[in-house]
Amino acid sequence: MAYLRKENETVEIDYPLDTVWTAVPKALASLEWNIEETDDTKHHIKAKTKGGFMSYPSTLIIDAMAVDEKTARCKVTAETPVTTVTSIADFGRTRDRIYLFFEALANRLTRKKAARTRLSKKPILINKETTKHETTKRKREKAAEKRI
Repeated sequence: MAYLRKENETVEIDYPLDTVWTAVPKALASLEWNIEETDDTKHHIKAKTKGGFMSYPSTLIIDAMAVDEKTARCKVTAETPVTTVTSIADFGRTRDRIYLFFEALANRLTRKKAARTRLSKKPILINKETTKHETTKRKREKAAEKRI
């Protein structure tokens, strides 16, 4: 039996919508994922990831919108078809692909290598100074306190 595993993540980014929208196709190209549909007026892209061993490719639906003139919001929805055989091998891969996209987008926007982190359900804020998630900083600070 096959079914569709669906995950989504919404991120607010401290860059204007035009800057973010220009970086989205470049981020997808850097990951070597194919763009299937593009609508520049609605800021909507549908892209397909590569499949892996025992996993199907995911379809990413990316929608960007302006929050204000200096901030944009990017919503990514990923859908992956899975079967009862591939569901265990594919567990978490859909969400990982969303995080890979946001990491590539952050790299395009900041021209720095973003730290590879596992993100929480809380909204992420990518700004010009840092690309690290605030939760990760808190975890590091707590770990440093425990060592003292």
